[in-house]
Amino acid sequence: MIQNNQTAFTILSDGLNGGAAQATNNLQKGLTREGVETSRWHFNPESEEHPSYYLSLDKGSKRPPIERIIKNFNKGFSNYLRAKRHRLALKNALINNNPSFLNIHNIHNSGINHLDIPEKIPIIWTLHDCWAFDQYAFNWVDQSGKQCFAVKDRNSQVSKEKLDFLRRIRDNLTLVAPSYWLANLAKEKTDGDIRVEHIPYGVDTDLFAPKDKNLARKEIGLPPQKMWLGSASTWSNSRKGFDILAKALKQIDCSDLGLLSWGEPPKDKLPSELTVKLLGNVSGTERLSTNYSACDVFICPSRADNLPNTVLESLSCGVPVIGSDVGGIPDMIEESINGLIFKSNHPKSCADKIIQFKEGKEVYGDEPKKLRDKVVASYSLEEQSNSYRDLLGSIFS
Repeated sequence: MIQNNQTAFTILSDGLNGGAAQATNNLQKGLTREGVETSRWHFNPESEEHPSYYLSLDKGSKRPPIERIIKNFNKGFSNYLRAKRHRLALKNALINNNPSFLNIHNIHNSGINHLDIPEKIPIIWTLHDCWAFDQYAFNWVDQSGKQCFAVKDRNSQVSKEKLDFLRRIRDNLTLVAPSYWLANLAKEKTDGDIRVEHIPYGVDTDLFAPKDKNLARKEIGLPPQKMWLGSASTWSNSRKGFDILAKALKQIDCSDLGLLSWGEPPKDKLPSELTVKLLGNVSGTERLSTNYSACDVFICPSRADNLPNTVLESLSCGVPVIGSDVGGIPDMIEESINGLIFKSNHPKSCADKIIQFKEGKEVYGDEPKKLRDKVVASYSLEEQSNSYRDLLGSIFS
């Protein structure tokens, strides 16, 4: 049984924006629905729109004046000063709130690190990437063959120090991986010395639900006779692989295809005969559900990924997915049941799967509800929150 005089579930994350933050939001939503009291600690500015259980550890909308001045001349030292402020803020929050445990999510963008984590209270560290136990968050090979990294530590010694710290607190530590890929990698990198549990992300299946495809297309203004592909990513980041999709589309006849995209404008040239509808940055579940429902298939061409929210959201809306074979994407897609898998970083493989889908579209049927059965069974907010509650029970029994 949890013993806590303040909150039963204290979540610590660096910010409130991005894919990892959205996955964290979903966890908190599921726990709240199940009647679990939660507190969300973060380093975003304080806002009147935040619920009362949000605690900002960096309330200002701007850095202090001295940091802003120094940033113009030495960004590294300015970030050091910010990290120092964040460490002190976290230390004070721990003293003032005395949580019985911490559920840590992404923290690297806040500037705090492993040594800022308390050693004497239980830690449940939800992994959104590899940074907690490796030298980088993600690594991949881009279109030119260059090795790329996200949030890479300055040297391998830092990685060793992180692993040493994790092993030192192993009796108070559980790593939670949303995908089998990340769970297996965490076990491998820590030599099996640390408890690793697999708990997938959850998606709100009530909000991300199928809509009438024709009505969705009419609302967005899409020609109904086309086969529409959906895409959503940060195109400036080669990790998400939009260039792979662009190259794949150049290898096939796109005269009867349409591409519905939301997010940043694509930098890669698309075939002239392809009908393209760009929606820009889109927020709000209602609008996103309409976008997914308007598509015949959603494309996830990542070069490196964990368990993309977009795949779960699309499947929850009853729309099949063509995805690369990296990270946790194959966890969610059953070949020829709710989508297709292609070889990562391989435009020809992606093109072949688009053609295969186009030629066998009827395989997926006209009942979106059937396509989302796996999501409802394995990736609902209720399923995720119950798994975390069971984990807590095993820690505090």
